[in-house]
Amino acid sequence: DLLNIWQADGLTIVFVTHSVYEAAYLAERAIVMSPRPGRVVADLSFDPPLPRDDAYRVTPQYGETCGAISLALRKSMDEQRV
Repeated sequence: DLLNIWQADGLTIVFVTHSVYEAAYLAERAIVMSPRPGRVVADLSFDPPLPRDDAYRVTPQYGETCGAISLALRKSMDEQRV
């Protein structure tokens, strides 16, 4: 529904999620934040197809997007441990 609203109205939507998969499916841009203190550690841009349907979730592009977001999160967690 969120993608349909976005496409119909052309508004900018800021959506906060803890799900890599949800972010990779919905986003054209993902801002990855560190754990406490919260700070931006990555600003990732994507070019997913429109309209997006469930078939997108099994494409190489979706897998790469999930991987990029996961890697940014992992690097942030590793830096936190040091």
